[in-house]
Amino acid sequence: MKLKTKLYIGILVIPTLFLIFFSLLSYYKVSEYILKENEDKVENFATLQGDNINIFLKGEIKDISYYINSDSNEKDDIKILKYIGYAIVLDESKGTILKGRLEDIKNFIKINKLSLDYENCLVKSFDKYPCISIAYKSGNTSGEILFAINNIFFEQLLKKLNLGKSGYVYATDKNGIILYHPDKNRIGTFTQNNVLIDILNKNNIGDKIYTGYFYYEGKDKFCAIKFLKDFSVYYVAVQNVEEIKRNAYKSASYIILFGFIIIFTASVFGRIILNSIINPIRSLINEINKSDIKNMKLLIYKDNGDEISKLYEAYNDMTLRLTDSYSELEALYEEIYAQDQELQTQFEELKESEERLEFLSLHDYLTGLYNNAYFYKEIEKCTKDDYPISIIMADLNGLKIINDTLGHEAGDKAIVKSSEIFNQVIKNKGIVARLGGDEFAVLLKLTDAKEADILINRMREKIYEYNANLNGNAPLSISFGFATAAYEKNLLEVLRMADDEMYRDKLLNTKSSKSNMMDMILETLREKDFITKGHTDRVKELCGIVGRKLYLNPKQMNNLLLLSEVHDLGKIGIPDSILIKPGKLDDDEWEIMKKHSEKGYRIALAIPELANIAELILRHHERWDGRGYPLGLKSDDIPIECRILSVVDSYDAMTNTRPYNKPKTKEEAINEIKRCSGTQFDPMIAEIFIDIISNID
Repeated sequence: MKLKTKLYIGILVIPTLFLIFFSLLSYYKVSEYILKENEDKVENFATLQGDNINIFLKGEIKDISYYINSDSNEKDDIKILKYIGYAIVLDESKGTILKGRLEDIKNFIKINKLSLDYENCLVKSFDKYPCISIAYKSGNTSGEILFAINNIFFEQLLKKLNLGKSGYVYATDKNGIILYHPDKNRIGTFTQNNVLIDILNKNNIGDKIYTGYFYYEGKDKFCAIKFLKDFSVYYVAVQNVEEIKRNAYKSASYIILFGFIIIFTASVFGRIILNSIINPIRSLINEINKSDIKNMKLLIYKDNGDEISKLYEAYNDMTLRLTDSYSELEALYEEIYAQDQELQTQFEELKESEERLEFLSLHDYLTGLYNNAYFYKEIEKCTKDDYPISIIMADLNGLKIINDTLGHEAGDKAIVKSSEIFNQVIKNKGIVARLGGDEFAVLLKLTDAKEADILINRMREKIYEYNANLNGNAPLSISFGFATAAYEKNLLEVLRMADDEMYRDKLLNTKSSKSNMMDMILETLREKDFITKGHTDRVKELCGIVGRKLYLNPKQMNNLLLLSEVHDLGKIGIPDSILIKPGKLDDDEWEIMKKHSEKGYRIALAIPELANIAELILRHHERWDGRGYPLGLKSDDIPIECRILSVVDSYDAMTNTRPYNKPKTKEEAINEIKRCSGTQFDPMIAEIFIDIISNID
């Protein structure tokens, strides 16, 4: 069971149940007490009023006696009997002798010398009127005189009646005939009060007060009955039980209400007290639930010196200890973790190095093909079941030219591409290995000469497809040779035979290979020249005109014309992102661009047809004032071919669209050449070129 539930039961539920129990008990006891009090009230009222009526009737008899015996007939004497309306004289047989006013009755008594017995008077009903009956004698005759009592007598006497809204009183004679009743229709009728009827039946006559309950007109009623012994009259006080109970319950309900007010107040204050206990505990629980060992924090609380404050204090102390312990553990964990990571890294590096060493011991680092050592081991492992065995030898032609012209990166790319072609064709039919440099070998088990020849032809087809779409890459030229052992034989001898066949193929293709390389370079230049829309052709034509104007010798003229074609040879090694960049080159890009003269120089040296102009390609970006590149030559130290090309090439660049500038008009270009004459350009050549270009439409 939760603490909150226990506290609710202890603080609110149990006290509330006790309050409800005592409230209901009080309600019952108070109701009982008030009912008894009301009964006593009715009984006391009956006693008091009965005595008053008794006194009043005795007074009336005394007044009647005074009036009868008086000799005066004045009206003031009659006022004494204001509650007596008239009188009736009855004989022994109850026959009416006289009925009339008091004066008449008084005269009748005197005339007939009637002797009245005032000591034994009765009150009885006659003709539905209450009457005081006084017995008389006259000689041998006797009878009674009835003095009718007005209802006002009872009304005056009971005008201060205090029996509630529904309470009332009435009177009967000794036979139960109603003498007076608030309901005038009931006067002269027999009572229907069962309590009174029971008294009449039992002839219980005494001075005590009789009480009891009876049912009348659909309602329970309570009555108190007083017998007026002197006049044989029953005086009855009646009150509705419903009203008695209502009054009792009304009074008792105040106790219930008060009890519930106490319960409500106790509940409110109990809840406040409960919340003062629960809320801090709930807040503490919430903080504990939200917290973890990484972000535990101290709680702010009001120190009331109670148990809850001590609980918060204990929590904060625990938090401090746990935080310190966690910090120490975390530091220790981080240290252990760092050491573990270091060990793991070292282990992984060691494992990787081991795997790498193992891989490199069997594979070529550049291509991923098997290496020389693995290839020869596989040859040694061959058995008679592996025959026929064919061995293919291959050599990448022109690798040195590629390295020298396009760089070793391009050479490596050619080697890698060659290995890819071998793998694409051979697949899992044999073992492909790079024996070193530009040499490759293929060991084919269970492969005859015909099948080996087919594989070589497929590889040549792949090479042809690659060369048909170079995209600026170096073309591949590979020489092949193979030998086949149909039966068990020394495979090293078979390898030598395949190598000889490969060299024969290489000698046959050497010239073709170099020619292909030259064609590739020129084709690449043509592709680059496409960007400048005929730049090379225009420059070659203008260089020829200027050369003839300067009377160059045939060698110089041939070198100039060839230089005009291949002076940008080195640009085949410059990335297109720099060559066709639409904006100005940054410093790093410009440094890369300036390298094209040196690249072109190396390429030309590697190609016999261009070797004679390699120095011109290296110097074609020198300036007359010595601020050119890459050697910083000036004036006549710069070959005349280069000085002519510098003017012509600059003019064509200025007057044609380039990625980095808008074309200038012919006049603007001529003015620019004039401005740069003597700094960038040879003044003499600049002047001759301006004269020539000015005369060309």
